[in-house]
Amino acid sequence: MRSLLLFFLLGAPLTQAGAGPSAAALFETIDRRLAHMEDVALWKARNHVAVEEVEREKVVLARAKAAAAEQGLDPERIEGFFKAQIAAAKAIQYRYRAELLSHPTDRRSKDLEGEIRPALIRLGDQIVGGIAGYVHEHGGFERSQFAKFDRAITAKHLSERDKQRLFEALLEIRPR
Repeated sequence: MRSLLLFFLLGAPLTQAGAGPSAAALFETIDRRLAHMEDVALWKARNHVAVEEVEREKVVLARAKAAAAEQGLDPERIEGFFKAQIAAAKAIQYRYRAELLSHPTDRRSKDLEGEIRPALIRLGDQIVGGIAGYVHEHGGFERSQFAKFDRAITAKHLSERDKQRLFEALLEIRPR
């Protein structure tokens, strides 16, 4: 019952009325999560924190795997997708921090613990819920969806290779 409630709470934003889970809405949620990475990078730069936070990555992966297992997905395949997402997030952060060296900003950095991280957790949960809903309804993602994925993922500082790696990991996810 708990996992069914979790699916409806987390998956609901990724569906259209009566249409079931939407790949387009999921792709947009992935993009929204990646769009926060400049804020993460700015906060880390201003607070002299390294981009690489291995312990935090372990927490994110454990949470995603637990949610995936509750929703009938293979936790190891979700872990592969979240590892690709973490790699993309770090790439954005490194590239943005490099840009800041030659183009400093006066922009206020959002608070990592109070503002950014809660949004990232919420979006991460929505992503797992959206993937679960889509995979259970459609069996998985198809290569033919890459063009739609590519158009939806617009986060600055993300390379085409980063997008391909993310999508390849998404293709691997199947019901358990």
